Amino acid sequence: MLHSAAVRGVPAVVYARFTPVTCEDPYESAIPIYVTTGQVAAGGEVVPLAEATYDHGGNHHNDSLLFSHGGRSFQAYHSSFGFGWRCCQPMDCLQLLDAAGTVLEDGCTCDRSIPAVCVQVRPDGTWTALVDTFAVCAGDNDCG
Repeated sequence: MLHSAAVRGVPAVVYARFTPVTCEDPYESAIPIYVTTGQVAAGGEVVPLAEATYDHGGNHHNDSLLFSHGGRSFQAYHSSFGFGWRCCQPMDCLQLLDAAGTVLEDGCTCDRSIPAVCVQVRPDGTWTALVDTFAVCAGDNDCG
């Protein structure tokens, strides 16, 4: 999974690899649990992705990616949800978090003040261009 975003004007690309290690069954459906690794490319440097955790997002698959970089914590998430509180596209924004996980700056509101582009890396190691194709989900009465 690749994310491209700019926080405070610094463009960054995050590569995260989610490896399933087990499943939980809280709702009579298997929810995968992952080990997350990766790298961040920003400011001409490539460094390991720190404190990364990918969350599948339960039955609705409203997934998220928590990670730290440059002394800050971030969550990649979704800014629009459709019918039944289900996301309709890959993660499209970032939230800046404090050490306790409280959102300090929410870039995932309808205006997407911290937009991100997320694409899946193919098995051959290639990916589509990191182009923002965000659209409000059908049935999103808050953003639509």
